[in-house]
Amino acid sequence: LTAKDFNRFHSISINNLDKSIEIKEDKLADPNTTVIIPSDRFIVSFNDDDFEMQNLLKRIIRELTILITEPLPNVKVFPLKDHLNCWRILIKGSDDSLYANKWFYLTMKLPDEYPHHYPLFRFVYPPFHPNINDRGRIYIDLLDQMYRSDMSIRKLIEYIINCLQNPDFDSP
Repeated sequence: LTAKDFNRFHSISINNLDKSIEIKEDKLADPNTTVIIPSDRFIVSFNDDDFEMQNLLKRIIRELTILITEPLPNVKVFPLKDHLNCWRILIKGSDDSLYANKWFYLTMKLPDEYPHHYPLFRFVYPPFHPNINDRGRIYIDLLDQMYRSDMSIRKLIEYIINCLQNPDFDSP
């Protein structure tokens, strides 16, 4: 595959992302607004009998707070408005690769068993890559066999970025 062949693939810029993808606007937070989350406290109401859900939401909020207060370079994260367990993730391609100035659009779903079960990442428009199938599913050990519940979402995103930049990258 040459750079000329690569340029024939479907590409999408971040400016027309929402225009190119059919999205239900009432489900997504506005990506153009600034999200401010206080790092010291959150107001979330729970039923007293739903202790596991409390812990799950606390972990999700903690992970999201880290990504917002200490953002990764060239990564943007947008949780769905009413579902903190579903996120849109935009990753800008490395400047020294064929993916330069291209944005990858991923979705991430945190299962009810999270953090004991790994998050489910999927590319909306799958790039040509040996570890990504034609439906956007990512096949790397850290997102399956080597996953541990103490791993942060930030670390998993960094790992995905390293895999995109280097298809032979295979160590956590």
